[in-house]
Amino acid sequence: LQKLERELGHLDAWDVTTRDLAQYLRTLKSDNVRVRYRARLCELFDTAVAEGFSENNPARALRVQAPEVKRSRLTYEAYQAIYAVAEPWLQNAMDLGLQTLQRRDDIVCLRWSALKDDALHVEQAKSGGQHRLAIKVSPELREVLTRCRDRVVCPFIIHRLPEKARPHGMRATKREHFAQVLPEQLTRAFGLAVERCGLEFATGKTRPTYHEIRSLGMALYRN
Repeated sequence: LQKLERELGHLDAWDVTTRDLAQYLRTLKSDNVRVRYRARLCELFDTAVAEGFSENNPARALRVQAPEVKRSRLTYEAYQAIYAVAEPWLQNAMDLGLQTLQRRDDIVCLRWSALKDDALHVEQAKSGGQHRLAIKVSPELREVLTRCRDRVVCPFIIHRLPEKARPHGMRATKREHFAQVLPEQLTRAFGLAVERCGLEFATGKTRPTYHEIRSLGMALYRN
């Protein structure tokens, strides 16, 4: 938003045309960025129309090139192979992601206090706390949560004992509990498990990341 305000904030919303926005998007560095900025522009001009600052939404007519997916898709067979070599805490994180379809950052932030009224209450970090979900605890999800309750007393559902005990003053500033898993730790551990499982993926594609579990879960639910 700050970048848009800095670069487009001098324009009158009423006078902005689709051509103006198309020319602006062409100055951005990649298809991924253009797709993201088109979505944000659509939201901004929807608000402008609702508040009477514009007669229509010029961003809706914008066409942007869909970015090429460079990661290998994660099949259920590959998921099982990765799962087989993963540590127990990582298996829990994989299954929790598969069952809830939540992003990596939301998975590692889930606390036991979010479990109430037979539902898992999620406040999605990427939406700035605007999206709050209550995910019903199915028998499959309950089984995952039961496995997550181990001998380690930790407020976070996904946790692990650190390999080396560090004094409180030497811990990462984002770490609230010594057994807490940070997002980058989850990414790194999943990547190592992908390497260890020995699977080969499509030529020219990078190996799947933890993010692909969400896509796999969506496909399984649709099926």
